[in-house]
Formats: sequence, structure tokens, C-alpha cells
Amino acid sequence: PLPMADPADAERREEKRRELQRRKQREARERQAKGALTKKELKAKRRASRGDAAAKSAAAKSEKTKQAGAKRKSAESPGKSWREREFQGKGRSDFKKARKAATASMLAEAEGRRKHDLVVLPIFWRQNPGEEEAVVAEAERIKAMLSEFCDVWIDRTHKKSPGQKFAFWEAVGVRHRVELGPADVKAQRCVVVASGGGYAAARRLTVCSVDRFELVNALKTDLGLDKLPRIDDDGDVTQKQMTLAAENRRRWKEQAALPRADDTTAAATAKAGPGKIDLRHKSSNLKRLDGAADAETPLPPVRNDDELVDQWAPADAEDDDDDDD
Repeated sequence: PLPMADPADAERREEKRRELQRRKQREARERQAKGALTKKELKAKRRASRGDAAAKSAAAKSEKTKQAGAKRKSAESPGKSWREREFQGKGRSDFKKARKAATASMLAEAEGRRKHDLVVLPIFWRQNPGEEEAVVAEAERIKAMLSEFCDVWIDRTHKKSPGQKFAFWEAVGVRHRVELGPADVKAQRCVVVASGGGYAAARRLTVCSVDRFELVNALKTDLGLDKLPRIDDDGDVTQKQMTLAAENRRRWKEQAALPRADDTTAAATAKAGPGKIDLRHKSSNLKRLDGAADAETPLPPVRNDDELVDQWAPADAEDDDDDDD
């Protein structure tokens, strides 16, 4: 068993502890009488000093960040010219208002487009002669071929790029579309698409644009346009569509062969400046297609910079007529 503690000894230790506590209290009162801070006041002062240090550190860090941002803004960046042009003379709120108005306009336009089942998107370059007319005529032919089965719309607007048109019609809710470009017109084909989940997730099929049975079957069976009925293969309809497509390509070829006014004007008024080479009078152009030099065509005479000799022209080569696909 453990030895029992002496009560007298425990009482002496407690008395000694109390005496030490009373002495410390007397010393503390003497210090406070001379102007010293209490224990609570000392703790509050330490907390305040720590807060001041943290505030100073945060202020220094913020100033450093501001200086780094100013340094980045002063340096030339790829988007600096765009920001200056976009926000010059107007605040951020004006930019937000313009964007909000554009979004509202798009939503208002989209509200009237939700009724369409299929949209045909002709893709063309307007600077190429006859290309726009040919691609749009082919889109009209496809619309006439399918309009008896569903609601078809042709989007031939110029304000949006092809990618923006894809995104617009997906946002509207028209999931099925027909994409048609110049190469598709020449090859009598088109691309049918069932969108959903972005451009990469869309399902695409390349089909014959003059075969109504193949086109309808691809849209209904493969891409899920359930509004289309099941039809039988009709050779007479296919032959008629092939005739219309061939007529469109013939008109396109005729328009592309017409001389352009800007080309003839530029050729008539062209003048070679000093130190420049006139490609039409370049000696390397005096070769036929088989690589032999043209014996009948003389070399161009030495010309001055102030005049252009038009009496010589390169040898004529046989033109390769593009056959209809």
C-alpha cells in the first residue's frame, strides 16, 4: 500500500503557494500604481500589434500586385489593340448593354425558327463568280424535293459564319440540317447532320443529293428525323433531280467563264514599275506544256520603265475543259 500523505506537510505547501501568490499580486499593484499595464491590457496590445503587422503585410502585397498589373498593362499584348478599339469612348456597362441587346435579338429571331424540322445551309464564297447562285439553286432544289414531307428552311444569310450558323440552329432547337458547299454541288452530294452536344458530337453522313430515297432514308433511319415517312425508290424522280442538278452546274460554268470587269480593267491599265518583273513578259513563260521552247514566238525586246510592250504574249496552251461530274 502507498504511504499516507502527512496533512501538516500538505498544509505547509498550500500556505507557501498562497504567500507567493499574494507577493506577486502586491508587485503587480505596485507596477500598476506607477503606470504599468494590466495583464488584459498587455494581451490586447499584443493582439493589436499582430494585427498591424498583418495589415501592413497585406497592404504591401496589394501594392506589389498593383505594380505588377500596371507593368503588364503597359507592355504590348495581342489583345491590347482589340481592347482599345472595343472599349474606346465607352464603359463596361455600354459593352454589356450591346451584348445583351444582341442576345435578345438572337432569341427573338430564334423564337420564330423553332417550327422548322430541317434547315439547309448553303456554304459559298461570294467573290467567286456564279458560286453563290449555283449553291443556293442546289439548296432550293433539295428544299423542293423534301418540302412535301417536312418543314424545310434555307439559311442563306451573310451575317454569320458557317460555324456560327451551326451553333445558332442548335441553340434554336433545330437538330437536323443539310450542309452544302461548292465541292458538294460538283459531286452531286450533300452532308446530312444530326446535332447534339456540340460540333464534335454531331453525327454526319455524306449522301447523294439527287437520290431522294437515299436522302430521306439517311435522315429518318440513321439520324432520327421521325417526321419523314418511309418512301420507295423512284427512278423517275432521281432522273429528274439529276437533270435539274446538271442544269445548275451548266449555268454555274457559264457564269464562271464570263470575263470579270475588274480583271479587264486591271489588265488594260497595268504598268510595271522600276525594278519589278512583268510576269507576262517573263522568259520562262515561253515554254509549251511539253517543255519545248516556242520557236515561232520571239523573245520580248528590252523595254523601258516608262512603256510596256504589248505586242508579245506567251504561247497559247490547250485549255483543259472541266467535264461535268
